[in-house]
Amino acid sequence: MVKELIGKKFNMLTVTGRVSDTVNCRVICKCDCGVIKPIQVSELVSGRQKSCGCWRVKHNRNPPRPPIKKEDYVLIPIRGSEEYAVVDIDDYELANKYSWFLAHGYATSNMYGNKHTKLHRLILNLQDRKQEVDHINHNRLDNRKSNLRVCDRFGNGRNLSLKSNNTSGYPGVSFWKSRNKWRARIKVNYVGIHIGLYDTLQEAVEARHNAEIKYFGDFRNKELNNDHRINS
Repeated sequence: MVKELIGKKFNMLTVTGRVSDTVNCRVICKCDCGVIKPIQVSELVSGRQKSCGCWRVKHNRNPPRPPIKKEDYVLIPIRGSEEYAVVDIDDYELANKYSWFLAHGYATSNMYGNKHTKLHRLILNLQDRKQEVDHINHNRLDNRKSNLRVCDRFGNGRNLSLKSNNTSGYPGVSFWKSRNKWRARIKVNYVGIHIGLYDTLQEAVEARHNAEIKYFGDFRNKELNNDHRINS
């Protein structure tokens, strides 16, 4: 039955494909407004689902926010939030085909049925799930290609922000009270490495900085490392 629906139009929705979802029995539909999303077959053929939701929104007193176009990038609105995702101007048409929501801080869409897809993976056309994407400036909604780089999970884990429980102001550096020393540590591929104990904070920070260059290379957090030297 699902195969027979492909190509047929129901109100504002045209069936373009099927979803590998035998439980919910859904099909991929393209709305007259251009949005593509999975729709449950029973909702489609009964007429209860007439559009992707745009008809209801159009007649709503609170219509969705439109994208904001800048000179070389576009702000894509995140539904249910005041946030915007940032994309390059040449990625606007691709990103604007889908509706985006926040999931763990990332712009996410359920355009493939039950499988959520993140905007940064769509932009890079990244299909291999073993590969991850690192947001260089730590802004998960900044999906300009200059801010994205493909890596494995270890590389992605190296470019981390400063943890909230850090008291020294520098990653991997803490004061060891029992020894009255500053301790420098680093974690590489989930294995902790003791760098050393130092009399001053500056010495510990320098040691940690050099270790990051050695182990992390370009994947180190350069924003933190730019300020790694302490004024004496």
